[in-house]
Amino acid sequence: MSKKIKSLKDIEADFKKQSKGKIVTRKRSKGKIIADAIFYMALVAMIVVALAFSRGNTDSLKLGGYRLFEILTSSMKSVYPRGSIILVKETPPKELIVGDDITFISSDNNVITHRIIEIKENHDSTEQSGFVTKGVENDMADEEIVIAGNIIGKVVKSFPKIGAVLGFIRENILLVTVFCIALLGLSFSLKIFWRARNEK
Repeated sequence: MSKKIKSLKDIEADFKKQSKGKIVTRKRSKGKIIADAIFYMALVAMIVVALAFSRGNTDSLKLGGYRLFEILTSSMKSVYPRGSIILVKETPPKELIVGDDITFISSDNNVITHRIIEIKENHDSTEQSGFVTKGVENDMADEEIVIAGNIIGKVVKSFPKIGAVLGFIRENILLVTVFCIALLGLSFSLKIFWRARNEK
């Protein structure tokens, strides 16, 4: 049985079908990218909202060996303005030096971020180092010596401008919540739209 030779018209028709298929694939890819981008925007927005209500406490957001805290006082305002978010890395006490800014738990269970100004080895014969700390803006060192076991970690990064964003979120929580829900709804609607369009 001889193989049928395609005519020029058949070849042109096949070429148009292939080209159309490529265009559809490109459109499909573009639509999926847009929908996914909106979805992740909504996800980030929800994380920021959660962070806005994660005040400076021991149950702060934890990512691996890092934790996020919000600065709530002005004792370090020249370094970390009030409302700043700081990234604290869990650090072995023996690696800390004078001049490091550390976040620790005080005896009354508050979370404080101050600077190390002195290290006392074997503090009170506890075989632990004791850290003398001070707020940069304070005139006097902290009365309480910070023991190694109460140290959460060392500040490695700060984000001063996030404070304004978090403040806006707290003051407009209903508006921000509606915005996040709308973004998620738009993302899913776009995905359904592109799926239905591609199935035609």
